[in-house]
Amino acid sequence: MLQTARKPGLRAALASLMMDAFDDLATVDAVPTFETQPDFQTWTRQGQESFLALRRNAWRMPDRVPLLRWLEGFEAMKSVRSVITTDPELNARVDCCVGVEFWSHGRNLITLLLRYLLDPMVRDTRSYQYNEATFDQHYQALEAGLLAERVRLVQFVPLNAFTATAGVGTIPLRDGVVLQEMTDLQISAAIGYHAVPGQFAGGTNSVHVSRFHQWALTLEQAYPIVSDRAGMPPQPTAPSYDELINTAERLVAALRIVCGGSGVATRPIHIQHEDDFPLVNGSSAVRTAVPGADYDRPTILDRGQIESLQRLHGYLGQPAVATDRNLQKAIRRLVIAGSQADPAERLTDLIVAAEVLLLKRYGYKGQRKGSELARRAANLLTADTVLAVEPFQVEEFMARAYRVRNAEMHGDDPVALELRQLDGSRARGLGAVAEGVDQTMRRAIYRVVEDIAVQSAMSE
Repeated sequence: MLQTARKPGLRAALASLMMDAFDDLATVDAVPTFETQPDFQTWTRQGQESFLALRRNAWRMPDRVPLLRWLEGFEAMKSVRSVITTDPELNARVDCCVGVEFWSHGRNLITLLLRYLLDPMVRDTRSYQYNEATFDQHYQALEAGLLAERVRLVQFVPLNAFTATAGVGTIPLRDGVVLQEMTDLQISAAIGYHAVPGQFAGGTNSVHVSRFHQWALTLEQAYPIVSDRAGMPPQPTAPSYDELINTAERLVAALRIVCGGSGVATRPIHIQHEDDFPLVNGSSAVRTAVPGADYDRPTILDRGQIESLQRLHGYLGQPAVATDRNLQKAIRRLVIAGSQADPAERLTDLIVAAEVLLLKRYGYKGQRKGSELARRAANLLTADTVLAVEPFQVEEFMARAYRVRNAEMHGDDPVALELRQLDGSRARGLGAVAEGVDQTMRRAIYRVVEDIAVQSAMSE
């Protein structure tokens, strides 16, 4: 017998009920049948990128078992109900709406016993022979779940076109928000809400989710468990997604600046932590628009960039940075450019970002915009160890890129100009030019953000 049972009366009543249920199953059905069943509520991982909507080795319940009158027909069920109705703590947790103040569902006792006691016992024993050790194991989980005072809920925003290199684990950002790989349950929810691009492969039960769409910005919080019989506040209050959405926007900007690529944040999803006893059903999501990304240019974070990412993400949240109108415009243009698959469109957006950051922000109104922009970029990035090129190379490259952008905008053929890369070597196409401007502008924006944040901190 389980020595740590907090509700020994409940344990004894449920043990008698399960003995009766197993005897009935053995007498009428002899042996259980197991099969693979479709389950479109949960996508189960079969490999790094393959997920199936199937439950393997599922017990095929005899038709009479799920019916309400089957368990209710056993004499032991009366004892179970008597124990529950006379115990205020248990009575507030079954056959009523249970959850957290902003998210609750009806918790039916019969469904609870079938799903979390009888079914796992049959699957574990692979027979209709009652086993006390198996009962104790699952009773302990059921009792702990019924008596739990708090439950962990997870808000997360999946990222598309993003991954980290091997060895990169959870990355803390701020106030409990972390960047990490999604769990299988979170990916399953993201598939259901179209928050990750999935490709059906081999039928409706199989979906492929690239490793570049398996990370998320995540916030885990614990909430008191309440029911409509106990603990429900008069005015339930739901948590806001706004702060997580804002954090996700800053994260995307920081990733684009530090790593490049085209990674985007999708829509916020709310789900229960999978290690807690099931309380709330399924998941919920904010059906925001999912931004586009160029999947051929994913954002890839390596270990050496983590510190810069964390630092920059913090800088972007500072008021002095957030209220710099032209800087924010330049950042938005950089992010838009990263999502462009067409090199010409990407180059156009990047040069606009350069004009706003290097000219408009300083009030420049002269006619020699290209040369002035190039000169300011070179001065700003002098001795930049990430670009690892000389200032004159930055100036020559940006001046040439400005002319290439103008040619494209005015309908001329930019390829007719001599295309060069950042290091001065010949560029094979417009994509190589756009990539060089992207690298330059990412470093320029980083330097400006850092300067503003440091100066603001010193003045406080």
